[in-house]
Amino acid sequence: MVTTTTATNPTRAGRHTVDHDDYALVRVPQQARVSCWAIAVQRLGQLSTLGQLSLAVMIGMGMSLPSALLAIAIGCVLLEVVALALGLAGMREGLSTSLLARWSGFGTRGSLLVGLALMVSLTGWFAVQTEVFAAGLQQFLPGVELPTLCLIAGLVVTLIAVRGSAVMTRVAAVAVPLSLLLVVVTVVRELQGYDLARVLAEGPAGTPISLSAGVSMVVGGFIVGAVMTPDMARYHRNARDVLTQTVVSITLGHALIGVLGVLLAHALRVRLVNQVPEAVGVVQSGFGLIGVTLLAASILPVNGWNLYPSSLAAVNAAHVLRGTRLRRAMTALVFGVVGAGLAALGWSAAYEAFLVELGALFPPVAAIMIADYFVLQTWRAELHESGAHGLLPGYAPAWVYGGLLAWLAGYVVASPHLLGRWVDLGVPPVTSFVVAFGGYLALSRLGLAGKGPDDLERRRG
Repeated sequence: MVTTTTATNPTRAGRHTVDHDDYALVRVPQQARVSCWAIAVQRLGQLSTLGQLSLAVMIGMGMSLPSALLAIAIGCVLLEVVALALGLAGMREGLSTSLLARWSGFGTRGSLLVGLALMVSLTGWFAVQTEVFAAGLQQFLPGVELPTLCLIAGLVVTLIAVRGSAVMTRVAAVAVPLSLLLVVVTVVRELQGYDLARVLAEGPAGTPISLSAGVSMVVGGFIVGAVMTPDMARYHRNARDVLTQTVVSITLGHALIGVLGVLLAHALRVRLVNQVPEAVGVVQSGFGLIGVTLLAASILPVNGWNLYPSSLAAVNAAHVLRGTRLRRAMTALVFGVVGAGLAALGWSAAYEAFLVELGALFPPVAAIMIADYFVLQTWRAELHESGAHGLLPGYAPAWVYGGLLAWLAGYVVASPHLLGRWVDLGVPPVTSFVVAFGGYLALSRLGLAGKGPDDLERRRG
């Protein structure tokens, strides 16, 4: 069953207004598209931060090297599939994730729920990365309390995110490649002080982590980033750019940093979750003052991408609920203040559980959007027709109940607190993706997804 509502196009304000809000409620025009590498370097930065290194250390804490590598490989493949598919959709339509969800399995009201999930999870990620970075800075500023450093770092990132994608692109283009090289060289240098053959023979030092849990952590570590790929890919010029950006960033970023983090965990014999920031701090202390400055220059704009999609989702939510247009910059400021506060309160203590939940919650969102956009192609004709004029379709479903049910089913079977607590259904992110994808297609045959009679009648009219 699908209910329909009119989705009016936001009035075209002056060019300065639209650009300043980074096309939050409109399509990104072709003349605003940028080169592949301008986007790829930011995505690479997202996948090669100290937060990702912390995740890899956590995985290495409880898994042998072969098992950890397998978990990283499976997780990266799933992430690449999701990021590539949604990236292609975002590039074709020039729409953010929240806007695209209106015509890709959720409807205008359903896109509110997708946006809410993105806002909560990305603000949490912002807090995690801010806290990890602040912990490293404390090695050079021992007289400053960690909560204070979290607040300062968080607010600086917020100011960058407020300025929009253009500023983040310029800063990241220089800092990210150099900082990635710095991280790799520093970790390798740290590992040279250990007998790796002996280290690997000893196995992990912490509580064992199963393969399914390891994959869930890998996927959970970036599934939100994969789902929000349209927010970045809408600035791409063609499909080749999307493919290049996805493969290079996930393979070079997630996989490489993952392997280094696992080796680091084995070498330092990390046993407890609260030792993970300390392990990363050992590496960060080897950067030197210049290295920390360079790393800060890369982390600040990249962590801003945790706030940027949140602000886009909030703008979409306000437009759906009240027909008003929030300023994207102001919403980014609000989320930044909240995230900095969470970092100061020690949000990383809930890091592992947070990742596992994300690994169950977001794969179904990707599955539903991919199934609707690429398989059912429910609204592709309307998107194509309106896109030829740089507009949005004149109407959209309010709710797509099949999408909500498929999302719920995918989450229930994968969450360790629900069905996954009693029944082993394999690798949770993969299971939730498959269940939601198949469930959505099945529900469409029952009239709970796709176009309802009202939609078809409006199209004929």
